[in-house]
Amino acid sequence: MGAVLFEERELTEGRKFCIATLNAESSLNALNDEMIPLLAAKLIDWREDSQVVAVFLQGAGTKAFCAGGDIRRLYQAMTSPDPDALSWADHFFDAEYALDLLIHRYPKPVIVWGSGIVMGGGMGLFAGASHRIVTETTKIAMPEITIGLYPDVGATYFLTRLPDRLGLFLALTGARLRAADVLFLQLADFFVPSDEKNGLLEELQALPWTDFAGQNRLLLLDHLARVHRRSLKPTEPREVFRHLDSINALMRGDSILDITRRFRDYETSDPWLKSARDMFLAGSPTSAAVIFEQFRRGAILTLEQAFELEKRMSRRFARGHDFKEGIRALLIDKDNKPQWNPPQIEDILPMQVEGYFR
Repeated sequence: MGAVLFEERELTEGRKFCIATLNAESSLNALNDEMIPLLAAKLIDWREDSQVVAVFLQGAGTKAFCAGGDIRRLYQAMTSPDPDALSWADHFFDAEYALDLLIHRYPKPVIVWGSGIVMGGGMGLFAGASHRIVTETTKIAMPEITIGLYPDVGATYFLTRLPDRLGLFLALTGARLRAADVLFLQLADFFVPSDEKNGLLEELQALPWTDFAGQNRLLLLDHLARVHRRSLKPTEPREVFRHLDSINALMRGDSILDITRRFRDYETSDPWLKSARDMFLAGSPTSAAVIFEQFRRGAILTLEQAFELEKRMSRRFARGHDFKEGIRALLIDKDNKPQWNPPQIEDILPMQVEGYFR
């Protein structure tokens, strides 16, 4: 069985509806260096095949669409004594971002089944799709600050476009979002119960597809909107909506120092906000400072410019201290006691932050 499974379902008049499945269920379909070129090559083939009308992207199993990138392998590259090992990490990031951009700019409909965990690299695949589906099991987050990284895979573009400073809040806290919040923030388009996937696929195959991508997008939009309307809507609370005032109060100010001090002083009995506060305060101070600057710069960048900036940033993080240390503490030694360097936000100099963008 391959790292990615591909299926072409025959439709009328020789047309094809194509399905790609990330096939690493035991690792929650974490995106690795085998999956990326396979998926990219097949998407290019399908893009050039005039008989292909749409692509459906999913993850194996029910627990996750994709829980992120293969950070264990990145750790091996970053800690290897081989001076050429870091070139593997550079290539991984370049290939991953090229795949994400390919999906963003895909001329045919791309439907992503975002059920279960969608984090990090999984969000990079999900965000660029033309038709993004969530279910009652969806859990979306960009928790890179907890491993000494920053929200990449295009987040410089799609998170900075959220209203007010909601994107910055999500990036600094790694706050988890359920379906209701993801739809509220327009990071997804449709809600479909998880047990209706097979039925949905049958319905999609039966649609009156045409040879024109624009018409097919509208056809798909109309059908998924009707499925969304008939589905039982998510019942969990919209945490972001409920806490807009608190989030805006925490995020105000013109420096990451102001925000950090506000989080340190913040007391709440709400479990969601408390978890967000604790994740921020436990995260890498360097990541926090870089994320704040990332959002200042990202708001004026095109999508292509955002990915180019992220390439530079990721190379710098791969050669720094905190990214390795965050992975060690979370996944290697599993002591959950990262020793960040510098340990406090007050110890970070502006020139150090600037270095991540050169």
